[in-house]
Amino acid sequence: MYCRNCGKLLPNNIQFCPNCGCQINNAISNKINNNKNNLPIIIACLVIIFSLIVVILIIPKNNKKYLTDEDKSIYCNEENNGSLCHKEEKQEEIEDFESMDFKNYDFSEMSSSESFYNSVINILKEKEEEGNKYCNNANYTKTSNDLNNKLNLNYSYLCGMDTNYLTGLVSRLESFYKNNNIDGKIVDAYVVGKGARNEYANYTGVIIGSNDLYAAYLRRVHMSIHMFSDYDKLLKTYQRDLEGGFHPKNSRAEDIVVHETAHALDFYISASRFGIGELIVDDFSKYSAFYSEWGNQSYSKSVVQKAVANVNANSSVKKDEQTLREEISGYAATINDGTVMYAETFAEALVDYLSNGNNASPLSIEIYKIVQDNLKELEG
Repeated sequence: MYCRNCGKLLPNNIQFCPNCGCQINNAISNKINNNKNNLPIIIACLVIIFSLIVVILIIPKNNKKYLTDEDKSIYCNEENNGSLCHKEEKQEEIEDFESMDFKNYDFSEMSSSESFYNSVINILKEKEEEGNKYCNNANYTKTSNDLNNKLNLNYSYLCGMDTNYLTGLVSRLESFYKNNNIDGKIVDAYVVGKGARNEYANYTGVIIGSNDLYAAYLRRVHMSIHMFSDYDKLLKTYQRDLEGGFHPKNSRAEDIVVHETAHALDFYISASRFGIGELIVDDFSKYSAFYSEWGNQSYSKSVVQKAVANVNANSSVKKDEQTLREEISGYAATINDGTVMYAETFAEALVDYLSNGNNASPLSIEIYKIVQDNLKELEG
């Protein structure tokens, strides 16, 4: 190699000419080669930087619990129209479906029990229409009149219930009503609500009033939509609990609602013993006294304790109350914050008798007999 400036012969891999000091092309060539070797690293860094920009600008929108209106105008379109784009609206529909609130209705012009009652039913029908909108959006089954027609109920709403479960439920409730001679005596509404994910159902009794007219307008069984809209899931869950002794032996998944209806029977007998024999009465003091007693489980407690005494009177082996409750089911033996849940024992005992007849636990049989005697007394 020769120096391009002075022409002197040069050794290999030299950067400057020892004669004139001129920089040799080999140095530049080496720099170019070094830069070529670093090119993959530079490209990789650029890719990482670009990816970070994408994450910062785009991905957080998909992680939001709800999208703002501005987000939706950008993110939601025909190609990307998933649940995130509709979550806010669906939540509002569920809340509307669940509300059934009478506070905004004026009953002051109601002059008779009959007109008051009809107004309540009409409002329930309005709520049913709202519920149907929810059901249409959620692709669930609509209202069924089977329970109303076969059990003489004034109102039932079953939006969201798996139709296979509904078929078995109607038959099972028919048997329960027939066994207890209560056909037409219980005014009840069965409402599939949003409910809690880990519970089956619950029962409530509510009153409203206008001037001197008061009504237990809706004795309502709430059923969790997370369970009752999927029959297979419900069966598996109930079977697991059944095998664990939580429910009476040989009972069925349909008996979830039978159990809650037994609470309605407790409600009916308790109210009747307070002189509340109709849906509507004109003396609020009766409701006040009744709800106080019912909230303290007065009727169910008296039935269970009398049944315990009967069992021990007819057996050479004496058992304490808790042991006898446990023989019905784990749920029948519930104690909540130190309070014995006699209402649960009452309901589970009637499920036990419906499922097993004279093979039910001794306490269940005695509870059933006492209930039948009380119903006969009410018939006069």
